[in-house]
Amino acid sequence: MKSFHFKYSFSYRPLIKDYYPALIVGLNFNGTEADAMAIIDTGASCTLFQPGLATLLGINITSGIKKNMSTANGGDFSSYGHKIKIQIEDSEIEEIIHFPINNIPRNLIGRNILKHYKFALEEKYSQFHLSPEA
Repeated sequence: MKSFHFKYSFSYRPLIKDYYPALIVGLNFNGTEADAMAIIDTGASCTLFQPGLATLLGINITSGIKKNMSTANGGDFSSYGHKIKIQIEDSEIEEIIHFPINNIPRNLIGRNILKHYKFALEEKYSQFHLSPEA
C-alpha cells in the first residue's frame, strides 16, 4: 500500500454553523497584501473570493476576465478573474482568483489552486493535509 507524507496539516475550523476544511491564506496583488479565511471546496473548479477583498487589494473587479458561474443549488452569477499570488504557509503560487460583483457568504479555494498541491481530507478526524507539488 502506498503511503503519503504531507508538509502541512490543518484541523477543520468552526465557520457559520459547522466545521469546515478552512485555512488562512495570504493574497498579494501588485504588492498589496491581505489575509483571508477560505474553505477548501473540491467541487469548485475555480477559486472565488468575496469582492471586499478585491477592493482591499486595489483590484477593479470588472477589469478581469469575465466568467459565468453556477452554484450547486442552481444559482447563476458572473465573476471576474485576476492573476494573484496566493500563499499557504511558506508556499506561494500565482493563479487566477475570481471575484463576483455581489457579496458571497464565504471564500472558496477551488481545484485551480488545489492542482498545485498534493491534498487529502480526513473527514473522520476533521483534518486535511497539503504539500506543494514539486
